[in-house]
Amino acid sequence: MNDKALEDFDYWWQVPGEWIEPPNARRGGTSGVVRHVPEQGPTLYIKRQEGHIFRSFRYPFGRPTSLREAGALEHFRAIGLLVPTTRFFGIKRKDKWHAVLVTETLPQGFVSLDNLYPQTKIAPFSPTIQNMLIEKLATTLARLHMKRWQHSSLMPKHIFVRYSEATADGQAARVEVAFLDLERARKQFSSARAARRDLRFMRSLLTFWSEQDWMLFDQCYRRVFGRKVQY
Repeated sequence: MNDKALEDFDYWWQVPGEWIEPPNARRGGTSGVVRHVPEQGPTLYIKRQEGHIFRSFRYPFGRPTSLREAGALEHFRAIGLLVPTTRFFGIKRKDKWHAVLVTETLPQGFVSLDNLYPQTKIAPFSPTIQNMLIEKLATTLARLHMKRWQHSSLMPKHIFVRYSEATADGQAARVEVAFLDLERARKQFSSARAARRDLRFMRSLLTFWSEQDWMLFDQCYRRVFGRKVQY
């Protein structure tokens, strides 16, 4: 790490903010997230890790888990998926591995699925938007899985949506989908394995969709993925 990178690392390690995920002890170390609101620009989320590592064939002695997350963010963006913009990432080692990952908040208007659907499970938008959302999520995930990438944590709070209804002046309805929390994302040996694991997990948690909704999801997913996935 060069001098400039070290200066940036030390700055992001110390910059003040509100702990939205206080440091928790796991994986032999600690990991937590600070929300930092600068005077200008978007809100930032700063993940700080100390000794919080994973091990693999490539890194048998361990590396910070945010190294995988930073890589996943790059790969998801390359595929064309909407994920938070990375402002800074750096790792260094003293007695333990230390890592800082800084990401920007999603653009204005994105709302997580668990905040979109009230307890009544009735969508706050028109059936047109509902169907567009299902199709958009299905085709986006199919593209991800075709590249053998698995999100691994497709909870409603990690799936974000921004939408606009059609207007009388001719503006068409629009839906966008974005994803958060890529710490567990990984590349699988096959696209089918990535698909099965993600879709099985997601379906168990998206309880606000009807069977008809899931039929539409499966149809849209299969159209892009090329075959039916048993999950």
